[in-house]
Amino acid sequence: MNEFVPNNEQELKKDVLEKIRSLINQSPEKMAQELIRSPETTWLSCFNTRLFIISLTLDSDKELGINEKNQIEKKLNELSKKVRMVDKKYFDNKITELPDEIKNELLNDLINLLD
Repeated sequence: MNEFVPNNEQELKKDVLEKIRSLINQSPEKMAQELIRSPETTWLSCFNTRLFIISLTLDSDKELGINEKNQIEKKLNELSKKVRMVDKKYFDNKITELPDEIKNELLNDLINLLD
């Protein structure tokens, strides 16, 4: 049996959660890389990209229980709504650089997505 192939439902569920956790943990680094590659990109758009990737990963999963999946989706939707409010508040007022405290708050919300 291949040691890299999960052999039961619990391991598959763990793999999905670990993949999402890894995506979350990689977010600051991946966002920094994107900002270097594309200086015209905003921090918030990079953050939205990370939310989108996490959402796609969650949507493609077939192993998580419906309650657990719904709970994560609910938190992800709440975070997306918060991002839209931040976007409206700052960018509608022509403020292109978010304060560090807002960035940290959003990153903390992302880190706590699976809690």
